[in-house]
Amino acid sequence: MGMGEYPSWQAASTWGEESGRENRRRTKLRLRTAAHVVRGLMIELRVRNCFDFLHRGCPCRAL
Repeated sequence: MGMGEYPSWQAASTWGEESGRENRRRTKLRLRTAAHVVRGLMIELRVRNCFDFLHRGCPCRAL
């Protein structure tokens, strides 16, 4: 049974490394997107000058 389980464990470790690379790539994209979203929100806040917007909670839920 041990020999039969080894390939699945090896495949899982390889898959883990691949998902790690994908996660890094996705994290970079998320950070870029978040930076643009924050920048847009700050501009919107300056234009509206509405501070109640900050007290409503995370604006991401509304998007």
